[in-house]
Amino acid sequence: METKTIIIKELAAINNINDCNYPIALRKLAQKYYQKENKEFPVNLFCKIIEDVNLSLYIRFNAYYTVLIFYRRHEKKKAFCQFANQYMDLFDEKGFDESSPINPYCCIISSLYHLYISEKNNSHIITALREAKRALEHLKNNSGVYQTYADIFAIALEYGRKFTEDENQFALDLIDKAILLKPEYAKYYSTKGRIKFYLGFYEESFQFIEKAIELEDKTKSDSIFRVSQYYYYLLDLKAKLIDLKAEKNTYKINQTLESYQKDMEITLDGYKNNIENIKSKYLEFLAFFAAILAFIISSIQVAQKAVDFKEAAALIMVLVGGLNIAFSLFRLLMGHNNNRKAYITTGIVLFISIAMILSMFLLN
Repeated sequence: METKTIIIKELAAINNINDCNYPIALRKLAQKYYQKENKEFPVNLFCKIIEDVNLSLYIRFNAYYTVLIFYRRHEKKKAFCQFANQYMDLFDEKGFDESSPINPYCCIISSLYHLYISEKNNSHIITALREAKRALEHLKNNSGVYQTYADIFAIALEYGRKFTEDENQFALDLIDKAILLKPEYAKYYSTKGRIKFYLGFYEESFQFIEKAIELEDKTKSDSIFRVSQYYYYLLDLKAKLIDLKAEKNTYKINQTLESYQKDMEITLDGYKNNIENIKSKYLEFLAFFAAILAFIISSIQVAQKAVDFKEAAALIMVLVGGLNIAFSLFRLLMGHNNNRKAYITTGIVLFISIAMILSMFLLN
């Protein structure tokens, strides 16, 4: 009997699509025909079955889904998308009545298809989640469907998508249901660990992924793919945690530096103001001593040239008033202590000085 006929009989025997073990049976069939020595799978043979219009649509769908399960199991994402694209229209849910048990599996295929495309354009991740949720509505108590949604949710978190607390809890509840149904299945713990990490539960996250590595059956031929994947998640998440801590420390350091910089700027401004005040005071003192010196020299000259004492005294008083006016105006121009009190004091000095000058003129 030729291989195609044998495969058709085996596909026909897997007819309980509503059973939660349905995809497991297809996975076992895929593994049976996987040639480990040369790492080949008879895809062309399954394509012939899919394209055989004389066969029932259910058998053809089983062949289609078997190949996709194989590609997903072996992380052949590009091949998965190409194969799904090739036959997706043939098995679109419109090809079945509303109650067809194949419909939710079409949703799963669609969700995985958009998930893999999202690696190039992560906007597809929301479509993938929506399709996975549609499958949930049809397939109850199915650990594989729970895992599919939770896995896509974990990747959405990795892409930086934000969800509500209820949505986060919904994904955790689903993966917990999957673990409850199959507590020995390692991948579920890995998925839970990834979700936990992006929700901020770092230590729990690592514990769940380590448990996945511990539970994985090393005797299975394809276990090396999953174990290496779990180790990748573990190392990647630990590296991300280090980056997060580094970012926090960097942020704190930057905040401290900014605070120091502001304090330094305030201190420097204070020093600048003090220096300006000191300069103003020195200039005032210099002007004051220059005025005294000018007054002394001028007084001597006036005394020598004056006719009598009264005239000398009057000229000296005028000179004093003039010097006071000049000094007061100098203080105002320098801007030192230009407050209300300083203005009042300067005004009084100016008034007295002007009064002195006028009185001397009137007396003479």
